[in-house]
Amino acid sequence: MKTDVDLLKRFEAVLRSQKLSSMTVRAYMSAVRKFTQSIEELNVEEILKWAETTAEGRKPSTVNLYYCAIRRFLEEVSPEILLDLRNKLKVKGRSSTIPKALSEREFLKLWNKAVKIFDEDYRQLLIVGLAGYAGLRVSEIRSLKVGHINLREDHILVNGKGRKMRIVPIPSKLKPYIFKIVPKLKEEEPLLKNLSGKPITSHGISYLLKNLAKKTGIKHISPHVLRHTAATNLLKKGVNLKIVQEFLGHSSLATTERYLRVTINDMKENLRKAGY
Repeated sequence: MKTDVDLLKRFEAVLRSQKLSSMTVRAYMSAVRKFTQSIEELNVEEILKWAETTAEGRKPSTVNLYYCAIRRFLEEVSPEILLDLRNKLKVKGRSSTIPKALSEREFLKLWNKAVKIFDEDYRQLLIVGLAGYAGLRVSEIRSLKVGHINLREDHILVNGKGRKMRIVPIPSKLKPYIFKIVPKLKEEEPLLKNLSGKPITSHGISYLLKNLAKKTGIKHISPHVLRHTAATNLLKKGVNLKIVQEFLGHSSLATTERYLRVTINDMKENLRKAGY
């Protein structure tokens, strides 16, 4: 199918107007470009062939992203084809894999290492604290400005998924370090910057975290793992599921319930070891 550059630009503008995150827009546009390059003609038969090929050997979450992107694209360029495909182009369900989280010992090891090097590079401690205690997504950490930290009211204003704002209390472990950093910076500044002074990227956050983890011997780490860790620890300590949902910025309680499965599995394992 010959790609119309103007059509793709218009579609991208539509996505941006729907308040999707910049990361989601990039992912959808990448999927649509691959889609238009893979089919010869825009019709039901060609699309179903593409859908079958796309589903082979890919994770359900990846297939889900591709299908969602194409459904949105068809809404704009050919609603009648989308109507014909409504019961045929099925969006895959999300993976039911239980989220991974660091053990309490691993997380404490990571935190203590970040504390030790705080004066050298405070960014690593902020990343661990904001993801591992406050449960922020990497995109939320990246978009934080100094003015989003309210020291007087003791909370953080978070620009969440789908541009939904939420308020998260400053974690007690992170508070003394936040109080050392924030007063020295201007309100409009990004809270985290790279070495050239520009706002840090998601890749930059992951890079700093992995470097820190190497020093502690922790191999499988990411900001997402730390977010899982924050959620799992709160549920283990008996925090209400609905409160954890609001804390994490989940639109659905079902998403938060996945973390509850982690704590139940931990309970079963510990009871088994005790001969229960």
